[in-house]
Amino acid sequence: MSGYSRSTPTQDKQFFGQSFIGQNLEHHDFADADLRQASFDTCELTGAKFCRAHLDQAKLPDQKMAQADFTKASLVHANLQKVKAAGAVLREATLTTADLSHADLNHADLSSAKAHRAHLEQTILDYATLVNTDLTGADLRGAQLLRADLTGADLSYADLSEANLE
Repeated sequence: MSGYSRSTPTQDKQFFGQSFIGQNLEHHDFADADLRQASFDTCELTGAKFCRAHLDQAKLPDQKMAQADFTKASLVHANLQKVKAAGAVLREATLTTADLSHADLNHADLSSAKAHRAHLEQTILDYATLVNTDLTGADLRGAQLLRADLTGADLSYADLSEANLE
């Protein structure tokens, strides 16, 4: 991934199964990219743009991605454990069976996201926007949802054991 400008859109957006290790991808434009099964290890992804990107089965655990934009991205069965994604935008993202356990999604926007059967145990969702989000069957055990906006969210069959909904 060397030899490109992080501020301009990537010309070749085919990264299926690629590994990104220790790279500064802050504010990088991955919009519409194929990142299925890609792996990110110790990368800086703050402010990166993943709009409409395909990240199914991607591995992004423990990454710093505050203010990253995943609008309409597909993250089916992606590993996002322990990500630091405060203020991230996941509007209309598909997070079906994605693992966001122990993540920091403080002030994140997940409006109209599809998080059916997503793993959100111990996730910090304080002040998050979850308006019209599909959380059907999601695992929210021990999640922190202080002042989160759950207007119109579907929590059918979701496990909210020990979650803080104040």
